[in-house]
Amino acid sequence: MNPHSGTCIRISTLSQTASWGHGRRICQSHGGDLVKILDSKMNRFIIDRLPDHPNRYAIGAIKAKNDSFFKWLNESTAVNYFDFGLVSPHRKNVPECLYISFNRHGWKWFPRSCSSRAGHICEKIPVKHCPHTWYPSAVSMSCMKVFRQSQTARDAREICKREGGDLALLLKKALKILPPDQIVQRGRGQPKNFWIGLKHHQSGYRWLDFKHKVTYTSWKYASSIIADCVVLEQGTPPNWKHLSCDKKAFFICERFPVCRKEMHGMWCPVYCECGGKDNLCDPRSGQCPNGCAPYFTGPTCSEFRPFYGQKEGLTHPKTANVLECTNFTYGANCSKRCSPDCGGADKTCDKESGACQSGCDSSSSSSSSSSSSSIAAVVEVVAAVVVIIIVAVIIVAVVVAVGVVVVEVVVVIIVVAVVVVIVVVVVVVVVVVVVVVVVVVVVVVVVVVMVVVVVEFLMNSHAFLFKISI
Repeated sequence: MNPHSGTCIRISTLSQTASWGHGRRICQSHGGDLVKILDSKMNRFIIDRLPDHPNRYAIGAIKAKNDSFFKWLNESTAVNYFDFGLVSPHRKNVPECLYISFNRHGWKWFPRSCSSRAGHICEKIPVKHCPHTWYPSAVSMSCMKVFRQSQTARDAREICKREGGDLALLLKKALKILPPDQIVQRGRGQPKNFWIGLKHHQSGYRWLDFKHKVTYTSWKYASSIIADCVVLEQGTPPNWKHLSCDKKAFFICERFPVCRKEMHGMWCPVYCECGGKDNLCDPRSGQCPNGCAPYFTGPTCSEFRPFYGQKEGLTHPKTANVLECTNFTYGANCSKRCSPDCGGADKTCDKESGACQSGCDSSSSSSSSSSSSSIAAVVEVVAAVVVIIIVAVIIVAVVVAVGVVVVEVVVVIIVVAVVVVIVVVVVVVVVVVVVVVVVVVVVVVVVVVMVVVVVEFLMNSHAFLFKISI
């Protein structure tokens, strides 16, 4: 059972391979269809149950030859969640089907020819969630019931409300709305139309809940005579027809489970994470009318984000797990990074001050000390050169002052001074080269350490957030 959609999932064995169309017929023979993966949570739920063996599985999305996007089965809108691998999403003017396939990046989605042989993943709405005499809807996660009694639109709606529902909202297009055992035989004088929850309002038609827009139409024929109410004419596919609200017809009711105010889903298994005093959410979709609760995000406010500026030590309201900064961060909001020179295997630091808990990395300290000693040696050589030059100048000045002009002495002094300067320059150049090499080595070591730390941090953070979302 998939807790995110309330549906049953069936994965074929490794030996059960077939084309996409044949795989779909196998799913239909079991009362279901190829799976629709609507969000990342459902995608992860399915991937976690796939075997540890490279394979390919068909899922319920297809792209027609003249379309530029994939559509889920029985839907007219484009797929709005993808998990494609590192390939072009699709080719133009070529019919393709969608598969989950295993490669070096893990399980990803790939478009392939619909004739490609693969396994298949089936999805089925369990019948047992609907009360007696009700049946699972083909277009939503609700239950429906056909009433074979002729009523006006107003009276039909009142009966539906007494049953805990309302006239059916057919929010998605489907080839079959009514199950075979509910189809009414078209006898003489016997109605074949069913009131549904669509009504004319101002300049167009609206569903009775006024929350959902009319995203598709299925009129049998265009008519200049517009009635306020609409009936469903049974058939394949079923069609809509204008009908005066005072006329009588059969009707279809729809109901949902009665969830507590903080729950939603088919069996109300999922907590709402909504803002506001009462934590109210739509029992169908889980969407929050008042926005998300603190630290939650996403379309249904189900993604918990403890980092990105949130306080450390934050407690998850449902699991009571206290969230702390990772080994690589510290500070009031975990926004500061520990020094890459911290010692120890985890390179941990104090969560308040950032001080390295295991001291400094030995390689960093030795590199720093060797760099400092090299710089000191350069300073000493430069000082010696300055002293020699000063002494030479003093000697020349003394000789000139006493009037002793000895060419040989002057020449010797100049030669000695030049030799000394050359030697000193050579020594300085050698020392500078050594220092530069040491500095480059230190920089490379620091960069490598930082890259390793960042990669390990990202992996730990991803695993941590994944555990929270589970």
